[in-house]
Amino acid sequence: MRTTAVVLTVLLASAGVSAVATAAPEAPAAACTWRATPVPVPAGADPAYVHVSGADGRGNYSGYYGPTSADVTFYRWVRGVPVKQAPAPGVSWTLPVDENAAGVVLLRGADFSGGTQKYYVLTQTRQGVYRQLTVPPGLTSLQPNAINNRGDVVASANRDSDGRGQVLLWRAGSTQATVIDPSEIDYPAATDIDEDGTVLLTGGYQVALWHNGTVTKLPKPESGVTARGIANGRVLVLDLRTSTPVSYLWEPKTNWFVHLDRSGPAHAMNKRGLVSGSIGSWSGAPAVWHGTKFLAELPVPAGASTARATVVADDGTIFGETYQNTFPFSWTCR
Repeated sequence: MRTTAVVLTVLLASAGVSAVATAAPEAPAAACTWRATPVPVPAGADPAYVHVSGADGRGNYSGYYGPTSADVTFYRWVRGVPVKQAPAPGVSWTLPVDENAAGVVLLRGADFSGGTQKYYVLTQTRQGVYRQLTVPPGLTSLQPNAINNRGDVVASANRDSDGRGQVLLWRAGSTQATVIDPSEIDYPAATDIDEDGTVLLTGGYQVALWHNGTVTKLPKPESGVTARGIANGRVLVLDLRTSTPVSYLWEPKTNWFVHLDRSGPAHAMNKRGLVSGSIGSWSGAPAVWHGTKFLAELPVPAGASTARATVVADDGTIFGETYQNTFPFSWTCR
C-alpha cells in the first residue's frame, strides 16, 4: 500500500527477462532537498523500541512501542503527537502493521490469557473503533499483511492439517474471508494488495498475483525472488539469487522488467511510485527512487552510521530507523 526520461538498465540477461519499449514513461520528480527529522517519542519510552509501521499520507501515522514481545503498545501520531491507543477488547496487545488513506489501521491482536497464545486480525478506525475479522476454522499463525485505501485486507496463515500456507482476503466492509490457495505457489503468503484488489503473493522465493481467482506468476526468474509491494499494477521485486540483492519493477500487463538504477534491496513503494531502499547492499546508504529512476541518497541522522527506510507514505514522507535501532525518524523533501 506500498521521472524524467532516463536510460533504463535492463535486468541481467541471465535472469531471462527484458524491458518492453511500450512501458509507460515515469513522471518527472520536482527538485527538492531531503531532510531527516526525529519522530516524536512517547513520554518515558526508550526511542530504540519505537517503530512506525504505517501512514495515511495526510501527515498522520501509526506504530508501536515494543520493548519486549509481550509488552507492545499501539500508538497513533496525530499532527505529530503520539497518542496511546487502548488495546482491542479481549486481547493482550495490538500490533499495527499498515494504515490506509482513511486512517484505518490494520493490526495483529494477541491474547496470552489462560496460558495459551491466540492471534487475531483487527482493524481500527481513526475514531478508535476496532473490528475483528473472522478467520475460517483450521488456521493458525495469523499474520495480517496489508490494507488498501478502499479497505480490502490481506493476511497470511497456516493450515493446521498440514502446515500449508493460506492467504486470506477480506473485501471492504466484510468480516468473512476468502481463502486463496493457488497450487502454482509452493508456500503461499501475502505481501500486499493493490487498489483494485489484486493480491501480491510471495512465498518459497516465488512471486505471483491473484485477482478474482486468476493467478499470474512472475515469468522469470521463477525462484530466488521475493515481492516487496504493488501499486497501480506495478510490482516491486527483490532478486536474492546473488550475494548482492538487486531490485526491479515488473508490470505484468506488458511483461516489463527494469532494474532500479543503483539499487540494492528495496523496502517499500507508495501509490505514486516513490520507492525506498538501500544502495548496493543490505547495509548500504538509504536512498529513494521514483519508479526506476534514482533520485537521491537520504541523509543519515547524527549519531548513526546508516539507516533503513521502511515506510513510504502517499504524501512522499518516508519513515525509517537506524540500523542500531537507536531512534525512529522521517524524511521529507522540501
